[in-house]
Amino acid sequence: MATGTALSETWARAAQTQADLSTTGAASEKQQVCFTGAWVSAIASSRSPVRLSPGDVDEALFMVLSPLSMDEADAVQNTSFERADAFRAGLLDGLPACLT
Repeated sequence: MATGTALSETWARAAQTQADLSTTGAASEKQQVCFTGAWVSAIASSRSPVRLSPGDVDEALFMVLSPLSMDEADAVQNTSFERADAFRAGLLDGLPACLT
């Protein structure tokens, strides 16, 4: 789950680009984290052939809150609380929550 979560923000930026949405700034960063939550939610749905194991959501949230490098840590524009809230919105309400 950690690897998929690490890649998901890159996929989220690609989705923003394809949808002609901004890929820079604090609001864009929160949207990327929200997309990550929506991705985890889609995996957790009964329609997905992939099943989550106990602790997977915790692991995904940990990855969202943990910078992968010192350079990335300097680039984070939102607080951990804002990032956790965005992840939660995507997880509980799915993709539509990320587009508001």
